[in-house]
Amino acid sequence: MFRKEERKKEYKKIFDDSRRRREDLQAQIRKQTRDRQFQRHRACAAGDDDDAMQSEPGNVVINDPITPFDDSQDDDDHNDQYGNPANWTPSALAPYVTGIRSDDYESQLSCTKYFRKLLSIEVDPPIEQVVNAGVVPVFIEFLGRFDAPELQFEAAWAITNVASGNQQQTKVATDNGAVPKLIALLEAPREEVREQAVWALGNIAGDSPECRDLVLGLGALKPLLYLLYNSDKESVVRNATWTVSNLCRGKPKPVFQDVKQAIPYLAKLLDHPDLEVLTDACWALSYISDGNEEHIQAVLDSGACPRLVQLMDHPQTVIQTPALRTVGNIATGNDRQTQMIVDCGCIAALYKMLFSDKKSIKKEACWTLSNIAAGTRDQVEAFLQSDTVEKLLELMTCNDFDVQREASWAICNAASGGDFRQAENLASRGCLRHICSILTTTDTKLISVALRAMENILNVGQQLMELNSLPANPYAVAIEELEGVRALEVLQESKVNAVYRRARDILQQYFPDDYDLEQDVSESSVLTNFKDIVPPGGFKF
Repeated sequence: MFRKEERKKEYKKIFDDSRRRREDLQAQIRKQTRDRQFQRHRACAAGDDDDAMQSEPGNVVINDPITPFDDSQDDDDHNDQYGNPANWTPSALAPYVTGIRSDDYESQLSCTKYFRKLLSIEVDPPIEQVVNAGVVPVFIEFLGRFDAPELQFEAAWAITNVASGNQQQTKVATDNGAVPKLIALLEAPREEVREQAVWALGNIAGDSPECRDLVLGLGALKPLLYLLYNSDKESVVRNATWTVSNLCRGKPKPVFQDVKQAIPYLAKLLDHPDLEVLTDACWALSYISDGNEEHIQAVLDSGACPRLVQLMDHPQTVIQTPALRTVGNIATGNDRQTQMIVDCGCIAALYKMLFSDKKSIKKEACWTLSNIAAGTRDQVEAFLQSDTVEKLLELMTCNDFDVQREASWAICNAASGGDFRQAENLASRGCLRHICSILTTTDTKLISVALRAMENILNVGQQLMELNSLPANPYAVAIEELEGVRALEVLQESKVNAVYRRARDILQQYFPDDYDLEQDVSESSVLTNFKDIVPPGGFKF
């Protein structure tokens, strides 16, 4: 049986780079989309709430209802005094730089708002120009102004937008100490401030593995999980889930002990009604489960497995994909862990996914099935008793190479590791035709498992011949008719030692006449070639 650990490594070697690029792109798109949605939300909140509280230095009203800070009137005054941020020019930044560095609170707040609005321009915001103006350290200083929550809020918002830029721009924020101050804001009295800090930390954590590890190392996860569990505000839960997801993703992976405490919270979020929360919770679990058996067991211990299998049948692809990824990761675990997802009914859910219009879903469903088929005899039996085999045999001849390859792995794993009856079951369904076709490809790892499958089926055929006094091994006859013997002969020329040896052994044991003939032909060709080089009249010395 081809071990699942080897299969996992092989799959990841081929697909992990492209998957990582897709995930990075998806994360960047989600971050940009989230930022755009946030800007619109903030604009509406500021414009519509004329009675929102204006917060002054030292005026921290903890027990008052949380409302957005109102900058609608300030916008009018600000535009009269400084000009519209949408019409900014690089030369016009100087008065704002001076104003934000002054000792006057109103100037600090007004200029911070201006920079925040400048950074909130949807198309090509001037992040680099603001960074070069040297005001990012001032924003970070303002994060510590607990006597002025509105200034904290505006500074955190500006930092959020700086961290939505490239890695060098984000590095300016982290190098100047933004992360510990943002973590402190997770316990700020005002919910608006706490939420903005969550957002900023999410952008920073999503920037790179180094930034992620910095945020984790400074202890952000615990207060984030507290907010996640205790907040009734939908946007806070959304943002906190997204930030936790960013803390779990990336290559190299985060230290498992640093993110392990998030698993029970994420498992509970799988029942959350909000689509964004559900999506990010599923992705976070997929990142965590993409590891060794300890990682997988922690996810299983959270009780998430039944719900993950249910979510594989979710109508939205954005939920199906990370749920499938997580279940697929669990299938790479030990036999007991794999059995837990089988017991949850994952094979039936995977069967439905084989009909998906999305290539990536079909491919990963086949990959997951291949790992189940590489498990115990009971798991192979569950695989064979489902409706998946016929569909996989069909996919082995589809036009998409990646899907075809993964379907082939699933069938070959079952055929190579199944017992007498299971191998006979697969042979009776016509899998030999597909196995013989695999032998003509250039994929040596897939050829190796196909040879093992063929050998196991031929062994079953040998037993059938002896038990029923048949004149020949029925599966050997079938392989000859399918030109499989010719493919085996060609594989004897393989430069991969394991392939060459197994092909030779199969020929010797099950096709001895053909093997002897091949040897005779080989020797004859040597003699013939020798005669061809003898000149007329022989050699003359």
